[in-house]
Amino acid sequence: LDDVQEVEEPHAVAARGAVGRERAEALFLETVFFARHRFVQPPCCLRCALALSTGAGGITRCARPVLWRKDANVPLGPLRGIGKPGRLNGNVVVITCEAAQRLLAGEKVVAGQRGCTSAWRWDAAKRRLAKC
Repeated sequence: LDDVQEVEEPHAVAARGAVGRERAEALFLETVFFARHRFVQPPCCLRCALALSTGAGGITRCARPVLWRKDANVPLGPLRGIGKPGRLNGNVVVITCEAAQRLLAGEKVVAGQRGCTSAWRWDAAKRRLAKC
């Protein structure tokens, strides 16, 4: 998963063989960690969260993958207990840590896949990731 484009569907990442079971599980756990701390979406990867918490400011240039829900109104799982990955089917994209930070800062993120370019933005009011 270390060669993720700015914004990608999980099946595109998996098709390249860039995701293993352990890494996919770790990404899900990171997502749940941020959700448990009342973040609507993960603001960055855990490594950058640590760096930012110790005083580093601004958007970091980090290409580590982060899972984002297309529609953050859909919960990860039940209100009690551990989230269920099945709820993510069709509602998740893999983005870079830097893209997550830029989206939350109100910027558009342009992603190109297989000759197709699309722009994404975060609609905080609707809690949805939208193509522009």
